[in-house]
Amino acid sequence: MRHDLIMELRGAHTPFALATTGGGAQFIADYLATPGGSATFLEGVVPYAQRATCEYLGFEPESYTSDETARRLASVAMTRAERLDERAFVLGLGATASLASDRPKRGAHRAFCAVQSRWGIYTAALKLEKNARSRAQEERLVADFILATALFVIRSRELVQPTWREETTSLELETDENFPLSENDGATITWTRIESRDAAFLYGRRDAIPEDASPVAIRWRDGRPEEYCSLEPFRERAAIGVLPGSFNPAHLGHVGMATYGANRLSARVDFELSARNVDKPSLDPTSIVRRARALAQIAPDATLWLTNAPRFVDKGTLLPNRVFLVGADTILRLANPKYAGGSVEARDAVLAQLERSNARFLVFPRTIHGELVATKQMQESLPRTLARRCEFVEPEEFLENISSSEIRREQRGR
Repeated sequence: MRHDLIMELRGAHTPFALATTGGGAQFIADYLATPGGSATFLEGVVPYAQRATCEYLGFEPESYTSDETARRLASVAMTRAERLDERAFVLGLGATASLASDRPKRGAHRAFCAVQSRWGIYTAALKLEKNARSRAQEERLVADFILATALFVIRSRELVQPTWREETTSLELETDENFPLSENDGATITWTRIESRDAAFLYGRRDAIPEDASPVAIRWRDGRPEEYCSLEPFRERAAIGVLPGSFNPAHLGHVGMATYGANRLSARVDFELSARNVDKPSLDPTSIVRRARALAQIAPDATLWLTNAPRFVDKGTLLPNRVFLVGADTILRLANPKYAGGSVEARDAVLAQLERSNARFLVFPRTIHGELVATKQMQESLPRTLARRCEFVEPEEFLENISSSEIRREQRGR
């Protein structure tokens, strides 16, 4: 049966690259055991050590075994696949697992597999009954799990489904009779489909749609995309005040900043999320949908702009004459040459560009390393060209130190 499934995957003629952090590496042996695997199997990477995972991703993930890390692995794998094969459709597979070991595990035995494609992102989760199997038995199941995930993606590629909407269903695994799933095990798969213009926007595929049709920004309302804007419509419709962030997750501190900023500026404040990051892979569609939906739940009347502007110099060019609402930690990073290539000259060139775009900043107080940074102290530490473009909020006017990273840690611990 497994041989037939592998042949079905191979028969789809869709090249793919795989990165797995250890669990499920048996999939590579399964796939290559049948002659002809090199026609579609482009690369298999096993960044087993945590340091190896960090080097492969380009950053340290908050959790090494999570659906988000699997999607990050898949994103890098797809980039690799595109470099190795120029066919129109390639896949990136990422897998990570926490399985039986030579020492007791406190957490659950589980695995995640993600498949990144140009038509969407798929993330599957496998839960295994704890202490019910040997490591070898769990490895066998995870390999079958990766195969089932890849086949689900291939089989659903031609289906007409809503875009930018998260869907979830159970995932059926074909396993050997000697390695069945128990009633305490379970597998699900979640996916978000997108269109070619979304793929071009997220991943920079200029060949996917005409250059003049590519959106500069996508406006989200009520947690869903409402409008695709080229440059001039975007500038016309965006608010004077802009609150950029990763919103991972969105919380009431963000809403409080936007409300205070709107009152102080006597103008509307929009939220802005960049699909691209300076030092991480582009956000995948599922992550974007979840963040937009979470923001809509706490700020139902808010406008969220999804852009391709990871740096403030990019944001200022896209949206000149705007006031960006930022925390003290952000403005201090903007002043630090380390974040501009390491030189004062490069930092000053960025600040000069921000001045040309007339970018201004409403700076909110932050507690950094346990200490509240005083406004006067901050003003004195900033380059003069930046300080004169800043307006500072005093702690007695507004102070909210909700930590997104702390919220994520609490969510993982549930």
